[in-house]
Amino acid sequence: MGIEWMRRHLGDDYRVHVLSFTDPNPMHIDATFNIIGPGLVITNPDRPFHQKEMFEKAGAYVCTISVYSLVIIYIHIIYWEDL
Repeated sequence: MGIEWMRRHLGDDYRVHVLSFTDPNPMHIDATFNIIGPGLVITNPDRPFHQKEMFEKAGAYVCTISVYSLVIIYIHIIYWEDL
């Protein structure tokens, strides 16, 4: 399984967490959940994840935004990365 490989590859310096989502057909993690910076997580309200409290307890701000807003953010990220 990929998660066990990641744990072996990273070793004891990192903790790998399994996230679960309310989505019967998860396809693209980037359309569901993103850590976009230190302490900032954006999530899709149509595909909520069950570990929100774990991130909030660690001090992260979890922002639930619409898919349309995610598209706008990605367009800006792609634009600025190409400059």
